[in-house]
Amino acid sequence: MNYLNSPILIALLTCLFALSAFFAAAETGLMAANPYRLKHLAKTSLAAKAAERLLLYPERLLSVILIGNNFANISISVILTFLATHYFDGAEDLFFTVFLTLLSIIIVEVPPKTLAAIFPERVSLICAIPITILMYVFFPLIWATYGLSNVILKLFGVKMSQKSSGALSKEELKTAVFEAGKKLPRKHRAMMLSIIDLEQITIDEIMVPKNDIVGINIEDDWEDIVAQLESCQHTMLPIYKNELNQTIGLVHIKNIMNLMASHKFNKTTFKDAIDGAYFVPEGTSLAMQLINFQKSKRRQALVVNEYGDVIGLVVLEDILEEIVGEYTTDLIHTRKDIIPQKDGSILVDGSINVRFLNRTMGWDLPTASTKTLSGLIIELLDSIPDSNLCLMLGNYPTEVMQTQDHRIKTVRIFPGLVKNIKL
Repeated sequence: MNYLNSPILIALLTCLFALSAFFAAAETGLMAANPYRLKHLAKTSLAAKAAERLLLYPERLLSVILIGNNFANISISVILTFLATHYFDGAEDLFFTVFLTLLSIIIVEVPPKTLAAIFPERVSLICAIPITILMYVFFPLIWATYGLSNVILKLFGVKMSQKSSGALSKEELKTAVFEAGKKLPRKHRAMMLSIIDLEQITIDEIMVPKNDIVGINIEDDWEDIVAQLESCQHTMLPIYKNELNQTIGLVHIKNIMNLMASHKFNKTTFKDAIDGAYFVPEGTSLAMQLINFQKSKRRQALVVNEYGDVIGLVVLEDILEEIVGEYTTDLIHTRKDIIPQKDGSILVDGSINVRFLNRTMGWDLPTASTKTLSGLIIELLDSIPDSNLCLMLGNYPTEVMQTQDHRIKTVRIFPGLVKNIKL
């Protein structure tokens, strides 16, 4: 039995240990590899292409890995048992066999799998081509294993063709963006998350409410119309007859200013400058409306309900601000509906959009069911409150300052008190 101590046996055991470690690492690496990263690497790497193809048929991949891994591990156990039988007797034989088998598993299983879990893509690129070659070599055995596995799974009502979709849901995609960490700048990460949320936000959540729409009644005196146009601070105004439900179109203030500058502005040129009205139904998602604006070459649209009544105005810039944030650097001090006070409180117009208020102030007022601050408070109280009523709006101490025409006109919010309140 001198051959038991020969270099051939040592070399054989070394090869079997390496083979077992290879299959252990391949299994963990390929299964843990990011498919999207492999798809990107496949553009320039043959190994990545091979890994990507292997993952298309995970049942075949697992078959070849398990066949190779079991072959190596069983061979190691047989040789170690043979050695134990030769050198030991009785209880020592059993102890030696169990000890060396466990030691071999610790050596060839745990470290390779741990390494593969830490660097799955790197390990996948190393293992992909050898595994592909072995898949062709052992194809008959893999085919038989696959067939038997399919029969067993059918007994439990599972089909091999039932594979989970590789597509990410919106929440999973948001999690992936969050996990990008320092690899993605914070501002870009916020923009990507906002784009993902565009499908979940509707235009009636960001629109200008009907009561706050500034427009021109074409039935007014000509002098009043001219004065309103000259003092207008908007880029576009709706033109209507007596009420917004009878809107006839929109007019660009820039075109009116050009007509005035060239002394060609009169009733006729004013009517010629009116573009047709563009109406969109409430409930349209921001993602869809962004596409609609692009197709129609429009920047503003009137929002109508199911009865055809105008309920608001949506502007392209408001949708873009949902993605990139506000364009104005000092927005709080330039808006008339958000007025900071010396005592740290904020006077807010009740008609302000809650989403806009949260984005501007960095607050987290609830936005699920109501669009305006007035509506949020009325929903919370289940009634239209009187003035000088105090309440907790979310985590913010709030005081209703003024009510008018069955809605809340002015609200005072004390954001500085939030830190001092223990809920």
